[in-house]
Amino acid sequence: MIYVSSECIQARYIVENVKELASSGFRRIELSGGTSYYNSYLGDLLKLKKEHKLEYLVHNYFPPPEEGFVLNLASLSEKVRNRSVDFCKKAIEVAAVLGAGYYSVHAGFYFDPEITELGKVIKPRKLYPAGDSIQVFIDNFKALKQYALAHRIKLYLENNVVNLKSFQSLNKMIPAMLLTFEDARELGRKIDFNLLLDVGHLKVTAQTLGLDFQKQFSGLFKISDYLHLSDNNGLMDEHGLIFDDSMIYKMFLGHDLTQKTFVLETHGEINDVKKSYVLISNLLTQKTKQPPG
Repeated sequence: MIYVSSECIQARYIVENVKELASSGFRRIELSGGTSYYNSYLGDLLKLKKEHKLEYLVHNYFPPPEEGFVLNLASLSEKVRNRSVDFCKKAIEVAAVLGAGYYSVHAGFYFDPEITELGKVIKPRKLYPAGDSIQVFIDNFKALKQYALAHRIKLYLENNVVNLKSFQSLNKMIPAMLLTFEDARELGRKIDFNLLLDVGHLKVTAQTLGLDFQKQFSGLFKISDYLHLSDNNGLMDEHGLIFDDSMIYKMFLGHDLTQKTFVLETHGEINDVKKSYVLISNLLTQKTKQPPG
């Protein structure tokens, strides 16, 4: 099945994102970051769900906090770590209220990014010891997994991303967890987790680290049933649209796409988002479908 991310619409409040997507015919929506907090967001989302027969998923930095921060479950700062865990628990609770089956969160960073660095270039800095951060992350993940199970929510970890300029800025030090297939395999020896494969993240990371993108994709695709789809130039995570001549689109040809959940996480005009939706939908069904709405 295919969802669209609320990030496909650039609006201040989540209700505006969801209204536009719903009015355009989309019925499956992943609620993500990028909007501002307001008190009645939950009631508004429940109302829209009933009016338009919507299905939700909840992703990472949603619901928006009243005061912004960078979520990092691998932080060695007690303040950041505790705030991140509390945020994820709140997100799981919201997912349960909204009837969303999944909550997905980014794997941890080996430093505490500033809000202005997200999706851009990381400034030079000293990193946390990777082993210490990974152990902190594992402890937090185990607690959150139990919390999610108690709320009947399936918890996913999303592969991280590192762009070339950030990698160079950090003297070619690895700044985050779960960047590659090898990382996923190693982490899987320590914890049992569900992988959200962000294909756009992987494309950037593979180019940065000089890895074979298609081999990395094939390995991670086999262990994931939940994927974020967007395209980019390999240098930055641009959230570009998917076209039939895209390398990412072509990589799906020949793969078994059944039992997978896809989320379009693209930026662009709504009609272009619809075209990407139809392209992926046709790939799943192998027959012509019309744009929603």
